[in-house]
Amino acid sequence: MCSVRRVNNTCQPDSRGISPINTAASRRLLASKTSLQSAKFHPKPLGGAASSAAVNAAALRALLLGAEGAYRDAVLFNAAGALIVAERASDWREGVEEAAEAIDRGLANTLLDCWVAYR
Repeated sequence: MCSVRRVNNTCQPDSRGISPINTAASRRLLASKTSLQSAKFHPKPLGGAASSAAVNAAALRALLLGAEGAYRDAVLFNAAGALIVAERASDWREGVEEAAEAIDRGLANTLLDCWVAYR
């Protein structure tokens, strides 16, 4: 377990640079009443991990262009948690739906294009 300093009601990075989310955000995630299964989120096995930056970039672009599978499931799960913490989704189901909409409507792909062009 890492040691964490509390400053202004947030958890600050420990000596290894690990910065956990603040306690209020943790409570919002844990208080979410919707389970992932009832949110119609049934993750698929991930299989082998990606091996290079090029493989990761290709997998991300494929996901943003509509690819289904375990990689998309992982992204939706993480995005749902972030949306709950940011108070943009009230539960896992809503978070998964919001994240899926951003991908399916092409918004996430457009944002990636902007970041790539900016670089």
